[in-house]
Amino acid sequence: MAFTPKEIATKAFNLAEDKWWDCREEVRALEDEQIELALVRSLIWQKSKRHLMAQASVDNVHMYICVIQQSHMSLLRYVAVRATFVISHSPKNLS
Repeated sequence: MAFTPKEIATKAFNLAEDKWWDCREEVRALEDEQIELALVRSLIWQKSKRHLMAQASVDNVHMYICVIQQSHMSLLRYVAVRATFVISHSPKNLS
């Protein structure tokens, strides 16, 4: 069975087109997989970032508590020194 050049070209074109669509489907599947992986990475990054921010918030709260405690201790020392000064310079102690 002999084919004309037009039939050979048509058959070759159809085979090439079928192959192209098969390859395109494989590429599309790989692209979809890459998109899914990117979404998973993004979710992991967001959760990690939230966790780090929460940890930073806890650390900041701890730091603020330490600052408040130090300020409180400084205030208590100031009050104690001031009270000692007032008591030592009160008219009752001067006489």
